[in-house]
Amino acid sequence: MSNLLYNSSFLEKRFPHIKIKLETLETEKRTQLGLCEEPIEKDVAWLQAVENSIKDCKIVFVYGFGRGLGIADLLDQYPDRWFFVYEPNESLFLPDNFRI
Repeated sequence: MSNLLYNSSFLEKRFPHIKIKLETLETEKRTQLGLCEEPIEKDVAWLQAVENSIKDCKIVFVYGFGRGLGIADLLDQYPDRWFFVYEPNESLFLPDNFRI
């Protein structure tokens, strides 16, 4: 179990009112900032769409990292490939942009 899951489950068991308050604050913060959430599930439709582009290529160049979920899907689907990722928007890597 990851530390995040462990801490969340501990809060939920011992201090449920604190867990609810934290979730409420996080939701309010996301709303104020206008953040959209990307689903964590594997994007099967997108993987099928890029399948023909990748085919038997052993080295794949990916333009745009975003939140990294697409890259994670590609790594799961094609563990035997090399992926080189170029992200033109450097601000995505700043600490303020890493929100769960």
